[in-house]
Amino acid sequence: MVNPNLIHLIDIAPLQDFLQVDASIASENPLMKVAQKVQHDLDQQLVKVTLQITLSTSNELKASLLYDFVYKIDNLPDFIVGKDEQTVFTAQLIGTLLGISYSTMRGIFYQKFKELNIPEILLPVLNPNDLLQMR
Repeated sequence: MVNPNLIHLIDIAPLQDFLQVDASIASENPLMKVAQKVQHDLDQQLVKVTLQITLSTSNELKASLLYDFVYKIDNLPDFIVGKDEQTVFTAQLIGTLLGISYSTMRGIFYQKFKELNIPEILLPVLNPNDLLQMR
């Protein structure tokens, strides 16, 4: 079981902030895509989640945010389920980290849109396990 007291978000690093939107985006029903990548450093017990969320309308990119979220996990080795050529962690751990990262990105998107006077755009709540399938 994942103990949230042993997970520490130690860095949020913006890699790309692209916003080319105006108030009309709310009525254009934008298509949202999410991509994620997870990397780790077992020696330092770190996991980095790279998350990209894009919004597009009519094949035109309107917004793309790409961020790294770095976590220190005190008991990271407890979540290893396979270690042949690649270390594999439990879906529960990765789903938890993706859920935290995505929820934080929702807030970042909300703040950026609010600064542009477009507060109507709210990213949907997603099941963290569904994020595991998104690449």
